[in-house]
Amino acid sequence: MFKIEKKIGINSHFYFRTGSPTYSVNSPKFKEIVAEMQQYGSCIGLHFERFNNKKSEDYEFKMQIDLLENSINAEIVYFSPHNPGSLLNTKVHGLSNKYINAYSFVNEFQFGYISDSNGSWKEIYLIEFLRHLGKRPYQILIHPEWWTDKSLDPLSRIIDVYSNSYLENLSEYAGYHKNSSKFDENEITKFENQVNLISKSISDIIE
Repeated sequence: MFKIEKKIGINSHFYFRTGSPTYSVNSPKFKEIVAEMQQYGSCIGLHFERFNNKKSEDYEFKMQIDLLENSINAEIVYFSPHNPGSLLNTKVHGLSNKYINAYSFVNEFQFGYISDSNGSWKEIYLIEFLRHLGKRPYQILIHPEWWTDKSLDPLSRIIDVYSNSYLENLSEYAGYHKNSSKFDENEITKFENQVNLISKSISDIIE
């Protein structure tokens, strides 16, 4: 998405989760991609979510902000709640007022708003939404990792997205062990067989 936007001269806000099961904010690949985004001028924000309700919302927010800031070596100002619900209008009390909830623009400035959350447009399709806006400013929330070439039901889409990411991570892990003196050929073969079994199992579930 970033490469497409760069090609046509658009700057977006990209919000990242610190606990995503499909990528790691501490991986070299992630840092390389985000560095290119920052150089172009894209805004990087936190996709905030609650992990532990025993901890305060402020504590979790600051912990995730610090983690992402340390990863990209830059200050984070904007955030967007993941699975908003009660977090939709979150204001981080006890911290500086510099943190801005992306949804506040929708409410405060009455932006037009549409989202493809959970893999589908809600009441109206994007093209119809844009046609009816006129000159009114708008905010579009998209999740490209959910997009597929063919129509899938929500469960199949989740399995497809997460299985592909999981297998990619396993392949990288196997590649690392191949180049490590700690593992002999028998252990490597055993590991690769396990990866193949998991791959087949996931494929069977999808089919």
